Amino acid sequence: MGCYHAPWNDFSPLATAPLAGITIDNLQACVDDYSKGKRPRQNKKSLASLLYKHAIPRHPATLHLEQYIIVGSGAESNKVGLPLKDVEQLRAAVDNIPYAGCIVAQYYLGVRPSELLSLKIKNYGRQGQRFIGGAKTTAGIHLPH
Repeated sequence: MGCYHAPWNDFSPLATAPLAGITIDNLQACVDDYSKGKRPRQNKKSLASLLYKHAIPRHPATLHLEQYIIVGSGAESNKVGLPLKDVEQLRAAVDNIPYAGCIVAQYYLGVRPSELLSLKIKNYGRQGQRFIGGAKTTAGIHLPH
């Protein structure tokens, strides 16, 4: 429900407008005003789809306008990863700093904390020296070549 609650607030500029008077430009403006990422904008489009699915049989609207919303690829991220020199310092101090080994493992494996904790030794491919695992999307799964 949280995926629909936040977009509901983002559509508040349209809250008093009759549904029949809302244009695709109005909907697109609400989606475009949010620049934090693709997934929240997809949630907005999904919410709009549910609203039109509810409204059309009841006649306040006659066309699924949400199908024309362009979500886009999302905002560019300017995040900078942990510098290699810092990782090497952590690696050298694994015995002295709590959880340093976990951080180093995450760095080299490229996994989220929950993914690291769910790795199983049976998912280690010795030949390719890789773990098979990941979560959320197929892009997050690290498969051996």
